[in-house]
Amino acid sequence: MSKSQQFFILAGAVVTLFVLLSILYLIYPTTYLPISDKLPYFILLGVGIVSVLIAILVWLIVRKESRPQRDGNTQILKIFLFVIIGLSATVILTINLEYVPATYSKTVHQGNPPVDLSVVVTRESFIKIPLQNVLINRTSNFKVEVYTKPNISNILGTSLIPLADSVLTIPDLKNSSTNNHYIAYTSLNARHDGVLTNKTYPYAIDIFYNNTNGTGIQKYSIPFEWPIQKMDFSMVNYFWIVLIGVITSRLSKRYAELHTSGTQQQRSNVYLKPTDFLWMGFSAIIALLIFSSFEENVNLTNFIITNMSVAFGFGFGFDKILEAGQQFLNK
Repeated sequence: MSKSQQFFILAGAVVTLFVLLSILYLIYPTTYLPISDKLPYFILLGVGIVSVLIAILVWLIVRKESRPQRDGNTQILKIFLFVIIGLSATVILTINLEYVPATYSKTVHQGNPPVDLSVVVTRESFIKIPLQNVLINRTSNFKVEVYTKPNISNILGTSLIPLADSVLTIPDLKNSSTNNHYIAYTSLNARHDGVLTNKTYPYAIDIFYNNTNGTGIQKYSIPFEWPIQKMDFSMVNYFWIVLIGVITSRLSKRYAELHTSGTQQQRSNVYLKPTDFLWMGFSAIIALLIFSSFEENVNLTNFIITNMSVAFGFGFGFDKILEAGQQFLNK
């Protein structure tokens, strides 16, 4: 078995391992578990990373002699394998370890006569939905407490109603009551659908009750607005996407040079020089800084896939700009 075949087998095994670990991390709801319960998942991820390092080390050991001719295709495969592993590892770690604070607040609503009700609503003041909730639900507790006066005979029920489009799934509210104290509660569900939004949604709490004067079923409605944000990738993840754009730009430059001046054998064996790696690192860092500043001041798009394409274009385009500047200075 040739060394190239060995490397392709190794690359396939490594990518398969990371895909399996990614699926495991996305399927199992580890987000809201305490650190002690997450330990088995951290161990699995650690085993995966160590396996990759050992596999690379073994491959370097079994390679006894260098090729008489530099194998550019294998070099390119190594580079993109490294980038894919880095991107996969950072996505898994940042998504699963991302800390999303949940702040609950209580608001008091006092009904005016003849609505003798005092209502206390406990809910998250600002719901943030991270990318870890693409496949698993993000839950948020919601509770309504109603205190009644003697002229209210009984509370028939409560409901949480969206007044426009809603990103929350609202189950039926469970309830309990003692004397003049009525409690309704539920756990709201939300998922990230890949669309980035940061909006305020209108909702209303409807309370149905009977009073003692026999006027039938009455309704008391409490409208309120709820800010909900669906979050984006972190800048660490976008770094790898920008780097892929820079690498693609650099490879296209080398291919263009060999296509115009190289032999047929050289054209089929494009490889990068050591100076290219230094140039790619410099370009990627500068491009990421520009991209992050641009993203803070300008709203890109509402779709994660489109933003990833924009980050790739930033890396590719910025490297081309630096390349053009270098050629101008050389002339």
